[in-house]
Amino acid sequence: MGDGEEVVARWSRGRAQRRAICIGVGVAVFLIGYVAIPSSARAGGVVMGVDEFSPKERRMVREKDRVVSTTLRVVVGVDARGVVARSYDGLFPGPTLRARPGDTLVVRLANELGGSLPSTSVPNALQWPNATSLHVHGLHVSPLEDDVFSVVGPGESKTYRYAIADDHPLGTFWYHAHYHGSSSIQDAGGMAGALVIDGGLSRRPGEVVIVLQQTNLAVGKARNYAFASNVSGSLLPVVDSPDRLARAPLNRSFFTVNGRVKPTLKVEGRQLWRIINAASNDFVAIEIPDACDAWTVARDGISIPPRRDELILLVPGSRADLSVACDANGNVVSRLEDRSFVGAKTAVFEGVLFKVAAASGHQHRGLEGGIVVAPPPASLLEEASARFFSFEWSQRPTRVARGGVPYEWYGINGREYDHSVVAREVRLGEVEEWLVVSNQNTNHPFHVHAFHFQIAKIEPASFSYGGGAAPDYRVGDWRDTIAIPAPGNVTVRFRPDIPGGLVLAHCHIFVHADLGMQLLFRANNTTPS
Repeated sequence: MGDGEEVVARWSRGRAQRRAICIGVGVAVFLIGYVAIPSSARAGGVVMGVDEFSPKERRMVREKDRVVSTTLRVVVGVDARGVVARSYDGLFPGPTLRARPGDTLVVRLANELGGSLPSTSVPNALQWPNATSLHVHGLHVSPLEDDVFSVVGPGESKTYRYAIADDHPLGTFWYHAHYHGSSSIQDAGGMAGALVIDGGLSRRPGEVVIVLQQTNLAVGKARNYAFASNVSGSLLPVVDSPDRLARAPLNRSFFTVNGRVKPTLKVEGRQLWRIINAASNDFVAIEIPDACDAWTVARDGISIPPRRDELILLVPGSRADLSVACDANGNVVSRLEDRSFVGAKTAVFEGVLFKVAAASGHQHRGLEGGIVVAPPPASLLEEASARFFSFEWSQRPTRVARGGVPYEWYGINGREYDHSVVAREVRLGEVEEWLVVSNQNTNHPFHVHAFHFQIAKIEPASFSYGGGAAPDYRVGDWRDTIAIPAPGNVTVRFRPDIPGGLVLAHCHIFVHADLGMQLLFRANNTTPS
């Protein structure tokens, strides 16, 4: 009996002892792709070098005409805490993909999952847990290529082709599941991986990819993986345990770093840390230990002049590249005492993320060697004219029933997501100015597909220039995913320059987007005379 079949068999036996329900017959098929996580990967006390600490690298196939290709298999695996979840190739996180500016990145997505209970197909509900699509988060590519609207059902496959421009920013991006209705259960389970655009197809010396992931089995309802599994019609067990308690108690929420719990990284010389918050819900507020000299050199894939940040706020979906050297051991923690910026009810992970072990004989206290800061996009702040759009998060405590399940209501500008409604027509080459407003005390991270945007104004103004409670950005910064002060507002600007296709703007807490907190806009090929 294979590992995956054993997981299902043990689960089925335990459930049969409590209930005379026999739904485990077909579940073994779902677990063909199960890859067991060795006990050494779960331990936090093992000191690991860069290669072992970073996620598995995918060896990209180099073809003619600057095409690089790979295949991602959507299968079921068991993570380091015993949670049964959908994954890419059975890995947590998925393999790191790489491409270069000017490449065409080809990804064949093969959905090898089985079926689920029938879904009701009602708008903005948790459903179709084994149907998926792929999003390349932060890449400046055509929406027709970054197609999150086509469904890849169980047993189906789709080939995505992304034309990466010659002048595409070098930096840290990522990929994740994005089919409406199933993105939260799939991303919460583990369907995410790093995507690096750089000068080569292999990791540079001293480069560390750090993917933060979260499993929530404790807080809330729709964002609770166990609850979401049940209401979406999933046939998979939640945890790999007959009694469903032995390995991953259903009263916990935890973070993993590259699939491990509190791992230890050996820091030898100066390293480039590429940190991705791939969590489904929680913010992280990263504090680097005093023993380390850390400079922020990029945010969301866009280089910035190196700066020291006392605290690095990463909302779900955001990234930070850090140049780090350490001369003593310490802990990298997440902690945020003053929540006036993010909102009193915003979930922020508190605790140790990973540990650093400084190599003896290495003392590097100054920024030095090999840090190349690419010029950011041309500023839009002095543009005389811009087309204005008001974008406001809408959240109501009102319970709405969808498919027999009660949900809290989420939307934008007082309206929940409708796939047939284009809320905004933008014009190619013309500057868009969006006022993004929050009247909530829970933060909703703002993310736009295809286009980075520039921060033009922040209200309250006390957050504008690095003051207040660890703002996420400064006026003039370029980003693709940010926190909006809760309550407060941010004015952003961007210039649409890629024609065709529908583009999403949404809250990057996945379950909020699944339940209606997103809208469509479209770039027109023509501009008025």
